[in-house]
Amino acid sequence: MSSEIKLGIAGIVIGIAGIVITTVIAICAMLDVRNQVKKIIKIGRDLAYLRVKNDLVWEFIDPTESAYTVQIANSLHEFGFLAQALDPNQTADTIRGVVEKESLEFAEELVNNGRATWKKGLSLEKARGQITIWRAEKNVERAKRILDEK
Repeated sequence: MSSEIKLGIAGIVIGIAGIVITTVIAICAMLDVRNQVKKIIKIGRDLAYLRVKNDLVWEFIDPTESAYTVQIANSLHEFGFLAQALDPNQTADTIRGVVEKESLEFAEELVNNGRATWKKGLSLEKARGQITIWRAEKNVERAKRILDEK
């Protein structure tokens, strides 16, 4: 066989291998996209269910004085669901705690900027103490992440 024929056959084999590899990659990519779309649809369905359930629950109960407002309770539940979808290790208590602490810290910022005042009956010392503890916890976590990266 001549060298030209051998090169031609080698080119055909390489071309066919390239087509097969490209096809396999494309099929894997399509399957991955389908799975991602299914996850998005499932999360959308679960969020819709969560909203209906949160609205309907108030047909059976009345909130107490220490309860969140209906809107805050619904938002916390929805946020918790999404946070757990991203990180299944998160618990409802952890998520709620972080949201409460971040909200308290934001409230302090608004008060310090003159955009709001503290509610009457709120213990300023207790609130500031909680903010100080929360900031210390966040700084410890940041330091751990920095040290882990090195």
